[in-house]
Amino acid sequence: MQTAKEELEWEQQRDREKEEKTQDKLKIEALQQDLRAKDDELQKTRLAMTLPRVAETRSLSASSTDQKRQAGETRMNEEAEDAEQFSNRCTIGLMLSGAQVDNLVVGGPAYNTALQRGDEIVLIDGMRVGVEDMPAAIIGADLPGSTVVLTVKRLGAAAHLPQQFDVVVIRVESRELADKRRLFELFTAIENLIGTS
Repeated sequence: MQTAKEELEWEQQRDREKEEKTQDKLKIEALQQDLRAKDDELQKTRLAMTLPRVAETRSLSASSTDQKRQAGETRMNEEAEDAEQFSNRCTIGLMLSGAQVDNLVVGGPAYNTALQRGDEIVLIDGMRVGVEDMPAAIIGADLPGSTVVLTVKRLGAAAHLPQQFDVVVIRVESRELADKRRLFELFTAIENLIGTS
């Protein structure tokens, strides 16, 4: 049988635990809201970066005010469509510095391969490609689920690994990889929050 003092301590402990859980939920909600805001900001930045490049490639030759207004509306619609297509492009989650692998996006297709930072891409699908054309060659036909074969040279490779080897990577939609990255960041934030509680 519990004494009144023990019962009071137990109730106080339960109230503290409830309060901690409530605080944790509020922190998680704040992190989720912050993540959504950053995602919105990123989308706006992408759109802002895409629209000027698209606009540079289009010219207007309308002479009357009505024609210019209609052409402007058409151009804005076309630019929005182009921006949407840009956000749906394929990726393998690989960041390059020249021909060298600079970074691998966590959760991306390239991350789950033998690729490492510092590897040098020598061939793409068996063909030599100039550094400036590498991103386009890696994206290829821009079809999610299609594959790209990267022939990679690793400097200072260990004795058990060949100096040059092929890596097959499956392309995914950029949006899918961005969603995975956001989930990873959210779980990391939650893990950090729980770890500090």
